[in-house]
Amino acid sequence: MEKLDLHIRANPKPRHLQLLAASPQVVRLAFGNLDFQADLGLACDPDEAELVPVRLALVLASRRATLAAPIDGITASTTDPVRIQTDAQRSRRAGFGAKLCIHPAQVAVVNAALAPTPAELEWARRVLAAYAQAGGGVFSLDDRMVDAPVVRLAQRIVDGER
Repeated sequence: MEKLDLHIRANPKPRHLQLLAASPQVVRLAFGNLDFQADLGLACDPDEAELVPVRLALVLASRRATLAAPIDGITASTTDPVRIQTDAQRSRRAGFGAKLCIHPAQVAVVNAALAPTPAELEWARRVLAAYAQAGGGVFSLDDRMVDAPVVRLAQRIVDGER
């Protein structure tokens, strides 16, 4: 059976998005942000705040269907590294695991923005070490509670997953 990355370019109903994501052929969802804007007649600001609900729906549908983290749409600017980095960091914070690129100048900037920062990696490693030392359960690290979801997040960061 052929596997598919499903590119969402139009406005599917939430239930249809869930059904599409649950198809055994689909391995990942991708967001066609410019096509989506055109389909709905949107005129988004550069930060595309208008698309936050759609991005969240894609991330949730992906998680519910146990797919890889979705791929976010393009940044229209081809050579503005600040805009490209800002967009890619937004993608990462929103739960996307990758971002479509349309110009070679975008690739290195996007890859760097999607990677965990040294501070995030250090935090994650400290959480995992403290968890191992505590023998599991709930504990405190740096005056913050650490429980199973925090440990899972730390493990995902160390593993390079989104």
